[in-house]
Amino acid sequence: MKSLDDKKFPKFIDKFDYDDTKFYVIEFVDGKDFYELLSFDEYEFTRNEIYDIAEKILKIIITLQEKNIVHRDIRISNVIMNEKKDLVLIDFGLARYIDKDKYKKEIDYWYMADFLIHLYYSSYDDENLELENKPWYEELDLTNDELIFLKKLMGIEKLYENTDEIMRDLFIIKNSNI
Repeated sequence: MKSLDDKKFPKFIDKFDYDDTKFYVIEFVDGKDFYELLSFDEYEFTRNEIYDIAEKILKIIITLQEKNIVHRDIRISNVIMNEKKDLVLIDFGLARYIDKDKYKKEIDYWYMADFLIHLYYSSYDDENLELENKPWYEELDLTNDELIFLKKLMGIEKLYENTDEIMRDLFIIKNSNI
């Protein structure tokens, strides 16, 4: 975390050991995490908000990859939105340096898709909910481009090779929804 001197991450302040346990002191981040926004505030995200958030999360992933870091836990409870709508990624307990065998950058793409699926569900109309459970890709009302985008992030379709490909497709989806 010391190398992440960026407003998208809390600042590292100090670390210390106590009773064979390591403790890390980091900056307090004011705002609400997306779990709070979805579960308690019951906020319904619009498509444009989802695309803006996706772009911000992707920029966070790009910053991490530039430092050779994979977060491995980009979940709705680990991303805070402040009053200015900036995003801050917290909880680096599972973060590791990227390697080609065990800690691959693509896991953060999967987490990004899972995160976005939660946002799509925020405006899900379950009035016509059938009794049988369906997978998200059949249940959500997604455009074909959105569906392929999420499936590629998750590796269900041919996985994205880099963040430039992801940004390109996100730009296309965002502009086709205007």
